[in-house]
Parts: sequence; C-alpha cells; structure tokens
Amino acid sequence: MSKVLFPRNVQKGLFNMNMAIGPLTVSLVQVFLLMVGLGAALGTFQLVSNGSAGNKTAGLIVAIPVLLVFVIIAFFKISEMGLLEFVTKMVRNYFFDSNQKFQTQYTRITDPQSVLLERVRTSEKTEKIETKKLLMDEQELENIRKGGLL
Repeated sequence: MSKVLFPRNVQKGLFNMNMAIGPLTVSLVQVFLLMVGLGAALGTFQLVSNGSAGNKTAGLIVAIPVLLVFVIIAFFKISEMGLLEFVTKMVRNYFFDSNQKFQTQYTRITDPQSVLLERVRTSEKTEKIETKKLLMDEQELENIRKGGLL
C-alpha cells in the first residue's frame, strides 16, 4: 500500500484546502460561496438601482441582506458541522427520530454463559412432530409380517 503525501495546506483533497486571509482561515468552498453571494448581491443591487441616489440606497437595502445570507451560510459552524450537516441532523432528530425506551429495575448479568442459559430457559420450547400416513392398511402389514419379509 502506498502513501500519498499532501502539502501542509491540503489535508484531504481540493475541498478541504484552507487559505489564511489575515487572521481568518477560509476554505475553498467558503470562498466560492462568498463569490456567489457577492455576485447575487451585486445583481440585486443593479436590478433595484437604476442610477439615481434614492434608488442606490434602496438597492443597498435589498443587496445587503442577500450578501449576509451567503456570509452566514459560508461561515456557519456549530459543533464542527456546516450548515448542510446541521440542517440534516435537525431534520433527522426532530422528524425521523423515535423515542428510545430504557428498561429500569433489572439485574444486569455480565457472564455470557449465564445469559445464554437464561435465554434457553426462557425460550419457548416448541417441537413439532410430524408423522407420515401409511399407504398400506393394517391388513397388508400383517400379511407382510406373516410372510417373513419383516
């Protein structure tokens, strides 16, 4: 098995590449999200403002929340989870999780042999015995016995 050596700034491939911008460490995905957010904010600013000063302030009022949404998405970290991981964890926990039931007031048995013995004792013993019907009647069997075949 061969080992692959990565440079210091690349840990697990392209998407985990981190870049230091001043005191802030930003990954490649975060830079991409910031660029998309900046483009979306610029697009909304240009749509709303048509050149006059009043329209430019309205454009800024609309563009800044768009940029803030993308900044929050890019830098969202709770318990080392990004936004997508966090949302999927919340959906799984609050919508698809079932309550766990725990048994109380029981004696814990740590010996594996005693656990196996207890399982054997408590399991239902069901045995089914099947008998096949004879194709010969009793008279034919008696004739065979008298004839010396059995």
